[in-house]
Amino acid sequence: MINSSLVRVYAPIHEVKLTRDVELAAVFKDSFDLIVKSYVEIPPYPYRVIIEDMEQEILSRKDGYHSFDGFVDTFTQIAVNHTHIAVLDTIGWSYEGRPILVMKLSDNPQVDEHEPAILFVGLHHAREWPSLEIVLFFADTLTQAYGYDGLITELINSCEVYLLPCLNPDGYVYCHDEGHDWRKNRHYFEEFDTCGVDLNRNYGGATNGDYEGDWGSIVSWAVSHYPASHTYTGEAPFSELETQALRDLILQEDFVFAITYHTYGEMVIWPWGYTFECAPDSTILEDIGYGMASRITCQSGYGTYTAQQSSMLYPTSGDMCDWVYGYSLYLRGYPTFPYTVEACAEFHPPAGCIHQVVRENFDAAVYVMAVADSIQGLRVPWIVSPVITGMDYEDTILTVEWYPPVPGYRYALEKSVGWPWHIDSAESETNWWVSNGFVRSGDRSYSGSYSYFSNLNEYSAEHTHWMVTPIAFPVDTSDTVTFAIWYDIEYLYDRGFFEVSTNGREWYVIDDFTGSSEGWEVKSYPLRDYAGKSIYLRFRYTVDTYVFGEGMYVDDIKLKRPDTVVTIDTCITDTVYRFVVTPGTYYLRVRGEGTRGWGDWSAWYRVTTETGIASYSVKGWHVRANIVTNVLEIQHAGDVKLSMFDIMGRRVYEMQLDGRGVTKISVRNLPPGVYFIHDMNGTTQRIAVVR
Repeated sequence: MINSSLVRVYAPIHEVKLTRDVELAAVFKDSFDLIVKSYVEIPPYPYRVIIEDMEQEILSRKDGYHSFDGFVDTFTQIAVNHTHIAVLDTIGWSYEGRPILVMKLSDNPQVDEHEPAILFVGLHHAREWPSLEIVLFFADTLTQAYGYDGLITELINSCEVYLLPCLNPDGYVYCHDEGHDWRKNRHYFEEFDTCGVDLNRNYGGATNGDYEGDWGSIVSWAVSHYPASHTYTGEAPFSELETQALRDLILQEDFVFAITYHTYGEMVIWPWGYTFECAPDSTILEDIGYGMASRITCQSGYGTYTAQQSSMLYPTSGDMCDWVYGYSLYLRGYPTFPYTVEACAEFHPPAGCIHQVVRENFDAAVYVMAVADSIQGLRVPWIVSPVITGMDYEDTILTVEWYPPVPGYRYALEKSVGWPWHIDSAESETNWWVSNGFVRSGDRSYSGSYSYFSNLNEYSAEHTHWMVTPIAFPVDTSDTVTFAIWYDIEYLYDRGFFEVSTNGREWYVIDDFTGSSEGWEVKSYPLRDYAGKSIYLRFRYTVDTYVFGEGMYVDDIKLKRPDTVVTIDTCITDTVYRFVVTPGTYYLRVRGEGTRGWGDWSAWYRVTTETGIASYSVKGWHVRANIVTNVLEIQHAGDVKLSMFDIMGRRVYEMQLDGRGVTKISVRNLPPGVYFIHDMNGTTQRIAVVR
């Protein structure tokens, strides 16, 4: 073979270990399709060649689909022709400077009316052209029918519909317009002389606290850290411009549904994608999924799409749907219900088939729009981390106030007195880590006789091992984490990570390790970017199970541990609590309980109590929020310039405070919510505006 071929292998996918260089195209009950460049890559099972030359197939089918410029012109003209219900926005730009366009449809498209919002996304993967055409067809048909079709008019009047036909413009141009068989975006990595990240492996993971579902947790051939791989995850979660743009859109809106279109396989799938365990809202996910699938007739004209949980197809991590569901539930408090539609019976159906494909998928889209309002009312909240907004101390009584983004039935409050530094040399068993796979080992050590070992080899059932601190610790500006590490990891294919998280759900890669350290290395990482926050630490090791290095060893880890953590009360029914303390310095955190159980802890907040005063340990200035008068009292020791941002990162206020004193700022005109006040040195304090 010179170019890629598409072959169908007649065996259940779960019975076959694929080579890591092949590309999976589609999965069926008793067969699967592969894209291969050599017949040597085909597993030893019966097979037949479906397409001999993929690039020749592209050239023969491309005229039945829009070029990228043609799509932009058409999409723009739809908005221009229907300004009363449509607004077009560019939410980001690709690496080669092409716009990522989104259209909002509503009876008042310039206004956020807090109506049920639905998102439709096309073309994560460059070669999956029908996904662009499907969402573009939605835009054209919904706008043309508005005012003429009663149901469509009612749905547009009562919903906010967001349409993003082409998330991967560079990949589409390279594949469709220029005639190359391609899947990823076109981000060039000079270090490896290779191009592209699989956008549907670049999201932030399931964020549900199960680290098997995090970004970059390898599931053999389906997820890869090798830059040239078809399923390359990227260097970190949301490393890519395209996924950043979609992430930011999703963070701005409370979507009830988020539907992403791919090809092919004729199925509707939903989370979780990384595990066979059901998602918490599996009943709703299944009901809507089956409702969608039953409304989409197959390309052949016989039967309808299959509906199933995503992992039943094959497990992945870092995909859009797992992140959308997990993030919306556990970090925003109300679930968005996401679905992947694997449309069509092939990558590029002939032009004569496209009209049938887009119309059938339109029927399912209308169904989702029609049930959005009722489903929005059925969403059960998760009690996300409250925000401590104020403290007062008078006559031995400390008063603590907090703002719950999602109110709970009751709250628990904990107190700690001190957070000294410790060196964990692994010389004895401790409760300083929660481990999945990592063990104390005497095989190698930097000091003493033991270290922590990743312990992942060909006999392991998992692809990812990790160890994480069970409790977050508060960070000061000068704090630094250090440790010693030794590693022997298959270069580029397998990875070790050192990561931090402010909530135990979203993880940030501080450093990654691959290849050989050729001895012990001592690492040091300043934590100034996390000053004023509380962080968890995690070591993670992921392998693709093809070639095993010895693994990674970690020793002499410098971290903070609390002297004691005392539960003050677990049955608080208000968001204000008073209790007796002696003058001193304390750290407090709070969490709430709801229908789904206890939610997540807030960050630790440091308070120093003196007679008549409770002050935060913020160098040079601190803010006390009066939730009754909606006035901020800012105590400042000297000149300071402060900026206030909303939760989306938009600056809403800027102030210059001169000299020493107390400045009062009214926030009565700001919408309720959580805000962040920053100074020029990066010091941050969170406050909440309530009504």
